[in-house]
Amino acid sequence: KSTHDPKQVLQQSDVVVLAPPARYLRSTYSSIYHLIPEETLVVCGTKGFEEGTNLTTFQVLQDVNPTLRYWAIMSGPNFAHEIVRRLYTETVIASGDISVAERSREVFKTDRFKLFITDDAIGVALGGSLKNPIAMIVGIIEGRQMGSNASASLINKGLREANRLAVVMGADERTLYGLSGFADVQLSSKPPGRNFLAGFAIGQ
Repeated sequence: KSTHDPKQVLQQSDVVVLAPPARYLRSTYSSIYHLIPEETLVVCGTKGFEEGTNLTTFQVLQDVNPTLRYWAIMSGPNFAHEIVRRLYTETVIASGDISVAERSREVFKTDRFKLFITDDAIGVALGGSLKNPIAMIVGIIEGRQMGSNASASLINKGLREANRLAVVMGADERTLYGLSGFADVQLSSKPPGRNFLAGFAIGQ
């Protein structure tokens, strides 16, 4: 059922999924969070940093609503068109409260959509964000026809730098070598990844 009335939907929902582009996450959540019951689970699938504040997605939610208790973020190597086709997919759900991550997994898991959980929300958020510039630079390399050797070296160096930054910001160093880091970089660094295609056009 579709509706233009957010109050009608949100006040009757057990789970709310937010997935706008990062630049619109704050305005989207600000316009609806007061309509969401306290016990409702809020799951954010947005990747990236907020321009101007450099906050991750879950930090934006917490900044808008400091009393938000049941939140989780979802990130991983997930092309939407493959999920729609029910092709096998793995992703990760993170929350500061592992029991909330477990609750989220039960909502979304299917026989072809496997979810792993963690309480390293900062690591998962950074992995889903820092892969973007890596994928774009790989696209530039490919657009300039510099070769696969150069791409492989760039991915390696990019991941090492991303991991060092993530650890400084409080992440578990193992997180970025998982689905929300290394695997997402691999997927994003080829078509039809948007960052790859943008970089490819720049390189050409």
